[in-house]
Amino acid sequence: MTYPEFQRYMANYGFVNTPLTETQYAICVRDGLDINSIYSVACDVNAGLRFSRALAVHMVTEPI
Repeated sequence: MTYPEFQRYMANYGFVNTPLTETQYAICVRDGLDINSIYSVACDVNAGLRFSRALAVHMVTEPI
């Protein structure tokens, strides 16, 4: 999903402004987050959590 597509995705959930910058979105994608996790990061950032903390919270590793 491109950043403009992500912006439209967020607008569908009522976000007038996308909480993540294009760079932050690219970091989430680079780090392997799926769209649900990226949405959660965006919601946390919108609620006032720092991006780095929100990203750390939603980084999920598969159990061995």
